[in-house]
Amino acid sequence: MKSRRRSGPRLALAAVFAMLLGTGCRSRADASLPNVLIVSLESMRWDHLGLSGYARPLTPNIDSLARRGVYFPRAYSQGTWTRPSIASTFVSAFQSTHRVRGNPDSLSERFQTLAEIFRGRGYRTYGWSNNANISAAFGFAQGFDEYNALIGKDPKIVASLKAAFHAPSRPFLAFVHLMGTHWPYHSSKEFDRYDRHKDAVSITADNWTEINQGMVTLTPEDVEHNLALYDGAIQEVDARVGEVMGFLNDAGLARNTIVVIMADHGEEFYERGRVGHGWSLADTLIRVPLVIAGPNLPEGRVVDIPVSNVDLLPTLSRLALASTPAFAQGRDLGPIIAGKAGDDGHPVFSESGDGSAIVSGEWKLIERGRRNEFYNILKDPQEDEDRIDDASVREIRERLSRMLQSFAAGNRRIARDIGDATKPVVSKEVWEQLRSLGYVK
Repeated sequence: MKSRRRSGPRLALAAVFAMLLGTGCRSRADASLPNVLIVSLESMRWDHLGLSGYARPLTPNIDSLARRGVYFPRAYSQGTWTRPSIASTFVSAFQSTHRVRGNPDSLSERFQTLAEIFRGRGYRTYGWSNNANISAAFGFAQGFDEYNALIGKDPKIVASLKAAFHAPSRPFLAFVHLMGTHWPYHSSKEFDRYDRHKDAVSITADNWTEINQGMVTLTPEDVEHNLALYDGAIQEVDARVGEVMGFLNDAGLARNTIVVIMADHGEEFYERGRVGHGWSLADTLIRVPLVIAGPNLPEGRVVDIPVSNVDLLPTLSRLALASTPAFAQGRDLGPIIAGKAGDDGHPVFSESGDGSAIVSGEWKLIERGRRNEFYNILKDPQEDEDRIDDASVREIRERLSRMLQSFAAGNRRIARDIGDATKPVVSKEVWEQLRSLGYVK
């Protein structure tokens, strides 16, 4: 069975916990337990939601779900591209703990996943996507009864969900990753409503690196063109969300299903001379949508404090199973959702290959070697005014820096017990899909 990432007596207790929840000791699910559906949106910026005040009406279905549940406008992903970010969501661990950082890093079997926890309680577990970065080859199928990360485009994913849940015999946990908002941004004709520069340069898997290296320069019209295409793709993805919610209602499943809307990361559109994702720790990349709605959850609540995708595993475990695993690095958001806790300055963290960021209250510190940045993100949400040299906020900056150092040291201790990420044998099909997305050459 899976071993746990703790030392001394806590390691032994957590190892027993993992064995009890492992695939060999599956219990029968209580029929009254809620279903859980996690809809992950690829490259989805938080500030393009109607909820956030975006000018174009792109997300009526997501907005409607948020009005029936809890919206977190200050949610953060733990990575700047899909694989490390979703790994953090699946196991409630940070990138420097699970060490899924690049190709071909794979999620270690020594971690217990969200799917394993729920399957251990008798849930039927499903996962569908069309992103090779989170395929079974990289360890993401752990705990799923059915998992396919090369299933096809979003309509096929939704069709698979409908087929599986037409008459569920027991509670289910499902993870769905919709890819419609990944470059090259494209939507069907119905949603291609905003582009006024059809002949402009499009961001693709073939040119995004050259753009980010300054070999290709984008004009304002090019940027507008790509934003328009992206917005059309968002609108189409939102329609898929609406289709799923409509199915849950028609099938009589909505009243007993916890639905999560999240994203793996955001997207840059030349705000700092770069496009796409994976390059920086700016809020355009790590601040993401997060909505949780379902039975016994308040309606129309806005939780305006920093939270993380890494919090989802303990939170969903508490909401659905009335227990929270001791190994989780994230926190249970239940007390915050219930209004029993407020903003206590609890920090949230995100990491990239060469740096890390901490958000606490109104402040955000990014440390990337000598390229450190410091922002008041409530007063300066676009991160235009770097206050790294501002003596008036030196004490706050140094406090956050110490917290970052402590965070990194703690993760190193845990990672030493676990070892490096595994290096799997990856099929030609997976590599070809990664090439088509621009992740490998």
